Amino acid sequence: NDGEVPEKVHRHAENSIEHKIDEVGIKLPEECPALEHVPEVEDPSIPDFVVNYKNQARPIVISGCMDDWPAMSGRTRWTISRLLQLGGPRTVPVEVGSNYTSNSWTQKL
Repeated sequence: NDGEVPEKVHRHAENSIEHKIDEVGIKLPEECPALEHVPEVEDPSIPDFVVNYKNQARPIVISGCMDDWPAMSGRTRWTISRLLQLGGPRTVPVEVGSNYTSNSWTQKL
């Protein structure tokens, strides 16, 4: 094909509509700066997080902060089979809205 790059096409599985990536993609402006590496921080203290990251609007990936949660390990670890054993296949209400005192707050099943 004379070195031409084939057009990238995305096919939506439900209705077989094809979209050319160039038609639906978002192109960044030429002057857009390159992305920087986001550091991973192991279980930072709250003061460390607030002072060094939140207040400075610096993104980080936080790891290790939930390791001591009962839902994360041991016999109380949350798995699909454990949750099914404890609660079974139930319909539960989901709260919708910013808070329960808001006029737009509701529950849906």
